[in-house]
Amino acid sequence: MALLTFPFKAWILPFQPQWLQLHYSQTKKILIGGDFSFTVGDQMRRGAARLNVDGSLDLSFQNPNVNGTLGVISMVLQPNGKIIISGAFSAVAGITRNNAARLNVDGTLDAPHHLYRQFL
Repeated sequence: MALLTFPFKAWILPFQPQWLQLHYSQTKKILIGGDFSFTVGDQMRRGAARLNVDGSLDLSFQNPNVNGTLGVISMVLQPNGKIIISGAFSAVAGITRNNAARLNVDGTLDAPHHLYRQFL
């Protein structure tokens, strides 16, 4: 197993989430999920974000605005580039999604997709 190191920007250091998920995607971007909320310039990110390899915020990935008590606990990157998130949250992008949701490649909510329907 190789250890990857990234020269993260200083803005990452001030927030201290209880947990943080990191995924290095095929597009050489870094997906992060956790119980965080931060602003870079005028760009807010809550619960999930995508970073460039140099640690700068990837502005092409929209703020999914994960709203809940503990945010994103787990993330799975699907082969099609979509992202399944789970955790302790009640809404994503202002739409009710209890503890599980799928994001499109650009970070927007895959609104027609309801994960819980697959398990019923």
